[in-house]
Amino acid sequence: MYIIPLLIALAEILVYPGLIFSVVFGGIIVWMYRKVRARLQGRRGPPWYQTYADVFKLLIKETIIPWRAWKVGFVAAPMISLAALFSAILLLPFFGKESALGFLGDAIVLLYLLTVPTFAIIFGGMSSGSPYGIVGSGREASLLVWYELPLWLSAATVFALANSISVSGIVEEQALHGPFAIRLPLAFIAFLIAAQAKLAKRPFDIPHAETEIVAGPYTEYSGSLRLSLN
Repeated sequence: MYIIPLLIALAEILVYPGLIFSVVFGGIIVWMYRKVRARLQGRRGPPWYQTYADVFKLLIKETIIPWRAWKVGFVAAPMISLAALFSAILLLPFFGKESALGFLGDAIVLLYLLTVPTFAIIFGGMSSGSPYGIVGSGREASLLVWYELPLWLSAATVFALANSISVSGIVEEQALHGPFAIRLPLAFIAFLIAAQAKLAKRPFDIPHAETEIVAGPYTEYSGSLRLSLN
């Protein structure tokens, strides 16, 4: 009697909207970003399969753990980051479908889960034993203090206007009364800037400034661990 619900739950975790869907959909989003960026720079950009090729390349590469690193923290950081991201995906509704693990207050949990990878990056860089990783982690922590407050405040305005702290409730409110980006333009602008910093995209790429500290917290990571931390 419980087999079918169990299989459905397992399919949601592993297939849609879980692991497989997130990998495929995420690869498409990354390719679109790289393609648009290349076009703006007058280049052709990568083919559609380039992201998946990069993932495969990292999976088959040897994973090297530096002898100076604290091995437990060095290995645990990417695992924590990956687990938090996949858990966050299960709280998101896709294409009008209810989220796999939605509940009252899941929007707050979602924000927490999206913050965990940043702490994992800091933790991993500090555990690497590399001066580049330590400096990059310090910069990541400084940046975290700057962007988290406006990110949470912009989300709080959405919670207040939607009168809900549920992702599904917020989506329904937006469908009924229009996009929050139009109704809350200042919060939307603050969110965009904070999101840019959260993703460490220019001009907020100081945690892994290649000309200064190689790759920052990612410097000593390779193979599947590098893929998980990214």
